[in-house]
Amino acid sequence: MAMIQTRTFQPRWPKLSELDADRLVLDFDHESDTLLLHFYDEIRPSISVPLDDHYLALVDPVTEEVVGIQMEGFLAQVAFELPSVLDLADVIGLSPDERQRLQAGLTPRHRKRALLESLFGHVAPGSDTAA
Repeated sequence: MAMIQTRTFQPRWPKLSELDADRLVLDFDHESDTLLLHFYDEIRPSISVPLDDHYLALVDPVTEEVVGIQMEGFLAQVAFELPSVLDLADVIGLSPDERQRLQAGLTPRHRKRALLESLFGHVAPGSDTAA
């Protein structure tokens, strides 16, 4: 019988101010509807640590540093929670028709909620922004 090992992580998130947008690597898998966002120019070995239903932290198993974010259900869910991600459409290879279809599905409520969460993240860090 195979033994399953369990490990507890204390992921260390980088400071947003220290991340360089030019070093971000985006990898979108259309078939699985998954977007991987790697922070440091390259895809580093990592373990996916669930944050919630759609987001996983990509954690370096040696340093416990968060080296990226995995977003499951990117087009089906995440784009409606964070409409600004549709600005990445051309970078991740979405066709103009796909982007237009997704944007048409965004209700004013989606856009207003995303604005609130973005603003609270900037002006009230640590506040509860759960929907």
